[in-house]
Amino acid sequence: MSSQTNDDQTTTTPATRGVAGSSPLVARGVMKAFAHVPVLRGVDLEVAPGEIHALLGSNGSGKSTFVKLITGTYSADKGSEITLAGETFSSLTPQHARALGVRTVHQESPLIGQMTVAEHFGLDRGFPTGGGLVRRGALRKMARDALARVGTTIDPGMLAKDPMAAERAQVSLALAMTDLEPGRGLLVLDEATALLPAPDAKPILEQVRALAAEGVGVLMVTHRLQEVTDYCHRVTVLRDGEVVLREPVSGTTHDQLVNAMVGRTEETGLETHHQRIKRVLDGAVEPIVDVRGLSGHGIEDVTFQVRPGEILGFAGIVGSGASEVGRIVTGADTADTGEIVIDGKQAPKRWSPRAAISAGVCFVPQDRHAEGGVLSLSLADNVTLPRYSEYWRKGKEEDAAVSGVITDLEVLPPVAEKPFAEFSGGNQQKALLGKWLLLEPKVLVLDDPTYGVDPHAREVLLRAVAQVADRGAAVIVISTEPEQLARICDRVLVMRSGRISAELTGDHINEVEISLACFS
Repeated sequence: MSSQTNDDQTTTTPATRGVAGSSPLVARGVMKAFAHVPVLRGVDLEVAPGEIHALLGSNGSGKSTFVKLITGTYSADKGSEITLAGETFSSLTPQHARALGVRTVHQESPLIGQMTVAEHFGLDRGFPTGGGLVRRGALRKMARDALARVGTTIDPGMLAKDPMAAERAQVSLALAMTDLEPGRGLLVLDEATALLPAPDAKPILEQVRALAAEGVGVLMVTHRLQEVTDYCHRVTVLRDGEVVLREPVSGTTHDQLVNAMVGRTEETGLETHHQRIKRVLDGAVEPIVDVRGLSGHGIEDVTFQVRPGEILGFAGIVGSGASEVGRIVTGADTADTGEIVIDGKQAPKRWSPRAAISAGVCFVPQDRHAEGGVLSLSLADNVTLPRYSEYWRKGKEEDAAVSGVITDLEVLPPVAEKPFAEFSGGNQQKALLGKWLLLEPKVLVLDDPTYGVDPHAREVLLRAVAQVADRGAAVIVISTEPEQLARICDRVLVMRSGRISAELTGDHINEVEISLACFS
């Protein structure tokens, strides 16, 4: 793996030569900890005028935290220095960051669905008025001119909920670009193209390239290594909150970038702390899950099987379609076409979460707050919710069930009546997995089950998942963390652009090969 480059050795790229003005971003020794747990450990990063600088790293590396610090969402810890437009601060507010020329385009393109596209530009830049009324024609012209700058002709009068994902991304980019001046400002692309197919992302990235050519600095957070190769000048890689590589893009390969992200060098090989659980799967055994030609919600013609005792992994970057597969199999979303067969019985067309649970299919969703648990209820109520009627007037049985989950999954603090909202994310996730384990599922589907949890909670959760498979259930683990899949899966299917693009088995189930299949 290439070593980190010193700042005074960094090569100036052709795109940054001759561009006047100070660097739009200089970060020195940036640190951030949550509850005394370090997330960023002295990060240095500079974006020059006219440069597109890639920021890479696996989930949990600190990328999102760094973006939130430079955009003012979080406050940096003491000793950090963030310089924007020549002014240095220890921390910022969103308003101050914006005043200094920082604009951000987020992955989700957060727009207010019931407002028109034009009204978003009014919110951002101020509504043109006359006689105490909004001048609608002037507002639409303002929006139309801004949208034209990013090459789109969508109707400014349409509701923001109606454009396609690529068009929403263009609207967000146009909003960000409205008052970026040539030679000044910083545009932050926070996984802005993650939910878009590559052909839809290309026009947006071409506009970003044109903006950089005018002297605006761009910090691009992405998982797509081809975007780094095609559009970026320099790349910084974070791992465990530290800079592990900083190089001109022209001097790196995809393998080097992946190796830096996952902590592998060509000399030492992949280092793991735990042996991946290996099972011998008998192909003659009938599958518990048999999915055929599943299409809809961004996936197309997905076919796979899961046998008893098997842990099948789905890998893919955000927007690849991996999460959508899990949601359709568990009834959270409905497929347009295809068949789902569970334990020999075909799922009905009106497949729903209730029907799935009745068939023995349980789902641990990625968003534990919005879809997983009920924050206002106690831990005990969350754990027993799927079988609430069965515990009616059976307090001792209910207490025993909750106590078993708390003990087996090491939920801390072990207080059943404590409000669910007051537990840490890792302990909430343990409880949510525990509530489904009480049902002894035939099929368990988990979407990024260890996302945002501490290392010990991760171990507890993965151990419990392996035990479910040991008891003969079919397990599907969807994850954006290759290391997690490499440790526990018997097979891994890689999703790209809504389709299964690769199947990894045997010795090919390792962090590097999974990462390369996802990112390349």
